[in-house]
Amino acid sequence: LLPNAPRRSAESARRTTATTVDRVGRDRTTISQCMCMAPTPLPLAFLFFQLVISIVAAFGMTHTTSSTDGTITLTPRNEADQTAAVVICHGLGDTSAGFEDVAGHLSSSFPYVKFILPTAPTQKVTMNMGMPMPSWYDIVGLDKRSNEFCKGIEESRSRIAGIVKSEMDAGIQRSRIVLVGFSQGGALSLYTGMQLDGADGPLGGIVVLSGYLPHASGFKITKGFEGTPIFHGHGQADPLVKLEAAKESQSEVQKRGSTNYELKVYPGLPHSVSPQEIADVGAFLGRVLPPDDSCKVQLKDPGEMSIKELRGAIAKAGLGRQAVGLMEKREFVELLKQHRDGKL
Repeated sequence: LLPNAPRRSAESARRTTATTVDRVGRDRTTISQCMCMAPTPLPLAFLFFQLVISIVAAFGMTHTTSSTDGTITLTPRNEADQTAAVVICHGLGDTSAGFEDVAGHLSSSFPYVKFILPTAPTQKVTMNMGMPMPSWYDIVGLDKRSNEFCKGIEESRSRIAGIVKSEMDAGIQRSRIVLVGFSQGGALSLYTGMQLDGADGPLGGIVVLSGYLPHASGFKITKGFEGTPIFHGHGQADPLVKLEAAKESQSEVQKRGSTNYELKVYPGLPHSVSPQEIADVGAFLGRVLPPDDSCKVQLKDPGEMSIKELRGAIAKAGLGRQAVGLMEKREFVELLKQHRDGKL
């Protein structure tokens, strides 16, 4: 079983700590706990406290919703402020909750970005003795030959492409969308992002964390996507997706035409993420998704909404208290309009 970033519960949200997992079958270890195990250099301590502060701040800047299929979405408190989207895919055996804290941290620096965290379907995984678990596709083994057998990857690819299309249908340009993933989720993000249809141009970027290129024999970069920015972060001490696999993935993608593939190695890091790596992801997002008010999402006019739609939008915007006592549709419409105009 490939370990992944741990799941986020209500308790972990209150603790507001980032989490990592670096071994199979053992309990998760928080960054704060890691600090108690050994002397912590000042830069790491600074990054940790910066992470805590940003997660706390993010709770007031975004609205979080969960759907029945396990997707978690962090939307700017004022939906009208959205100009970009980031889709984060978790690793094998995890769920969308595994990276909710990371998304919350990043959203504090990118208040105009909508973060979408889907959950993989539960299916049997050959490598794990056929045990059913959340998985984007079947994994037969960790060697190069086994990596060609990825049953279910095309279905997952279509699902992520569908999420990208939904954001585009709402008015977000594809160049303002980034795919991010950890381990198996990183593999899916790379496989999907470089092979989208070419009609709407390439993505703003792709982030692969402790991932690899799956099903290389079926991978072909869409014409015009060669310059798509790719950031690949990988632990030097990763015992599962070894560094050699990351280097080979970079080489294979470059052989197929990629001209903007950065592989950054983190000394001593196992199969997990670190505060510095998340900081680097933030820097990457800042480069490929800078603020741009000309790209705002196209929202339905409040005056054209039904009462049900108005109530949903008001709840999503955190305007429940202001809506207490309102009875007429025009009152709900005015409340939502004032919120979108920044008057509340």
